[in-house]
Amino acid sequence: MQVCSEYVWDNKRGFIMIMLRMLVLALVLYVGLSAVVVFVGTTLGVWPDTSAGMTEAFANMSAWWEGNPLAAMGVYNTRVAMFNVVFFFSLFLSLSGVFGISKEVVESAGTFAETIISWIKMRLVPFLFAALVVTLVGIVPAMAIGLVFPMSLGTPLPSPYPVFVGAFMFTVIFFTLGMTIMIFPAMAAGRPLVAGLKEGIGLTLDNFVAVFSRWALLLVMLALWPLPRLVWNEVTSGATPQDMAASLLSAWGILYGCAVLFFLLPLMTLVLSRLYARLTGNQVY
Repeated sequence: MQVCSEYVWDNKRGFIMIMLRMLVLALVLYVGLSAVVVFVGTTLGVWPDTSAGMTEAFANMSAWWEGNPLAAMGVYNTRVAMFNVVFFFSLFLSLSGVFGISKEVVESAGTFAETIISWIKMRLVPFLFAALVVTLVGIVPAMAIGLVFPMSLGTPLPSPYPVFVGAFMFTVIFFTLGMTIMIFPAMAAGRPLVAGLKEGIGLTLDNFVAVFSRWALLLVMLALWPLPRLVWNEVTSGATPQDMAASLLSAWGILYGCAVLFFLLPLMTLVLSRLYARLTGNQVY
């Protein structure tokens, strides 16, 4: 972890450019796929018009960026769930290119030979497969929990159920995403679809402590992003923040969001790629 942290910091300019390209790609994918979802939904009468659907899609994306998962997932309806599937799929597909670059860094002493787009073009089908599997297995079960409990207990959820539901969702994501996240370095290494899936999950099962200890630390760092907003909602029973409180919460969300984008995500890909290389017997620099 320390070696990877130092490398990301020492090469921060390069990683900032890499992550900016990843962000642009993720936004293009999200907007494009959301437009398809809205078009189908408008045709079926889910939204009154295209404008209303895209407004909801952008509101969902904005809530995630500000580190406000209650706004992003807490509406507890199927429309938001669809946008979250699109959001995470777009993120994971874009991030797969960063895993490819991390593979180069780990195995070639820090050389950036290819770009994100180049990596995704080279491994398009495996990365699409990996993004789909990780979204369906790692994210969808937690979102299903967020839909089922309000359907049973009503919305808004009465206290203290939001805390329990949130903790349950976080625990599910921790285990389901942790079990599947090693698929990305396996696909970046050139494994075939099924072989990469088996190897990624198999490495996690065979090296559970090694994988989950790193994954837990990274996820705890990521969980600090929405923490102030979650504490505010719990202390104030969900009251909308006003004036200074709203400014501070938004500022924290945006600033820590930048830290997640430009430091934590590349750190995560490097840590997991380095671990994958060591577990599969490849030379690590």
